Amino acid sequence: MKKTIDINLGGMLFHLDEDAYHRVLDYLDALKKQLKHVEGCDEILSDIEARLAELFHGHLSPGKQVVSLVEVDAAVRTLGQPEDFNEAAGPAEEPHRPYAEAQKSSASTSSKRLYRDVENGFVGGVSGGLGAYFRLDPVIFRVAFLILFFGSGIGFIAYFILWVSIPGAKTTAEKLAMRGEEVNLENIKKSVEEEVHRMKTRFQDGVNEAGPAARQAAQGLGSATHQVLRGLGKLLSTLFRIIGFLMLLGLGAAGIALLVIGTNGFTWSDSPDGGSMVDFFLTIFPSGMDASIFWVATLALILGLVVVLTALIIRFTFRVKLTPSTWRWINGLAILSSMAGVIIWVFVGLRTGLEFREDAYHIEAIALPENQTEWYLSMSPYPVPSASWPEWPTMEKGKGEEENGFWFTDGTNIYFEGIAVDVKPSARSLPSIEVVTEAHGGSRRSARYKADRVKYEVSISQDSISLGDFIQFPFEDRFRGQNVRITLYLPVGHKVYLDESCADYLDNVHNVQLMHDRRMGGKWWVMTDLTEGLSLESSSKL
Repeated sequence: MKKTIDINLGGMLFHLDEDAYHRVLDYLDALKKQLKHVEGCDEILSDIEARLAELFHGHLSPGKQVVSLVEVDAAVRTLGQPEDFNEAAGPAEEPHRPYAEAQKSSASTSSKRLYRDVENGFVGGVSGGLGAYFRLDPVIFRVAFLILFFGSGIGFIAYFILWVSIPGAKTTAEKLAMRGEEVNLENIKKSVEEEVHRMKTRFQDGVNEAGPAARQAAQGLGSATHQVLRGLGKLLSTLFRIIGFLMLLGLGAAGIALLVIGTNGFTWSDSPDGGSMVDFFLTIFPSGMDASIFWVATLALILGLVVVLTALIIRFTFRVKLTPSTWRWINGLAILSSMAGVIIWVFVGLRTGLEFREDAYHIEAIALPENQTEWYLSMSPYPVPSASWPEWPTMEKGKGEEENGFWFTDGTNIYFEGIAVDVKPSARSLPSIEVVTEAHGGSRRSARYKADRVKYEVSISQDSISLGDFIQFPFEDRFRGQNVRITLYLPVGHKVYLDESCADYLDNVHNVQLMHDRRMGGKWWVMTDLTEGLSLESSSKL
């Protein structure tokens, strides 16, 4: 019993016994050594392997699937021995080869195969393949197809059918079979060398023909490229000028808008009726900055536009001609001025952002009377005076709200509606209130300092809980996320009446009815358990 070895030859899988495998391996190695200095060596070897695969395939049948040493020797005799490739020997030595008779015998029995000549064909190579098979000029078949096409239209159909059904001659072995030549080592080597020589000749002819034209085209291309780049440069220059003017116009418009906002109702006096818009900007500016930074940045934005518009008015009104260097100075001054304003505003923004890096909380717990089970929660329009908050500012609250919405200032303190109210079940049997004050700062210490300085009052009288609707903190602390969250913790079974004044301050209060916060005001609620939260009292109306 002989061992069989699987090999891939010419893209096909074959089973060879051990002797046949070593014979094929030695044969191919000898060919590589003999052809290593020949042009197109790799292509010759590839075609030889494809021819070997074709010869092996012809010996296989359903009852014979293993290639033996007999089939390998027969294929070698057909192709020829490697030592016959002696570069010093010429075609005249061919009759003296020991296997000449075998070649002649094989040549006499070899038959042509019909392929499409894809290499030399105009469309699909059908006419070239037919010409090679019948040893006729392909022009004859091309004329015939054209006559049939214009005569009855059948020429196109016939050509298409032959194109699809006839395989193309791609390998050297297929090209030799198309021309009716014996597919052996000598013919394969000769065909590949001729192909390599033909390709070199075509390439050299193409270079010789394209050389002068390429130089002339390169010169024309260089001139055209120069003109295109020059035109593109002018276009970009004009485009940049338009964009620059539009940016300058936009920055100037922004500066004018800021100037109008800043001067709207602004007075230099200490009256609480004035300075509202500038005070608003100051509440955003970093700590330590005053109103001068607002005016410097705003006027710098406007100055650029003013300079350009002034130059244009002088030029077109008084017919004053300005030199290009003067225009460059004017444009440069305008751009520098506007960019200075932008840089100042960016600097202010970055400084402000840095003061929001850290946050801190101040937590205070307030115990409620133990003997009460029903509570009345409301928002008071004024905080109750106390030691921590001795008096309300002289500004009327209604006026402040009308001017600023949810905040106002008396120049010393800021009053802000940063309040959220929640009602949660208590884990203990006693009711309580938790007041959590939050603030941001550039550091944890700064944030905690700002949180501690927020003032907020809760007034408790028997069963009534009154919450102030504004918080207070020093103006110098600026707006840094100061807010207060008040949570009323009620044991299960306790009731609370949420006054309608609380509706705008309730924040995500859990209830069984899943009622929206704004609709919970003006109703009695009872605490159920730790998961459901409040439940609407049956006596209250939906």
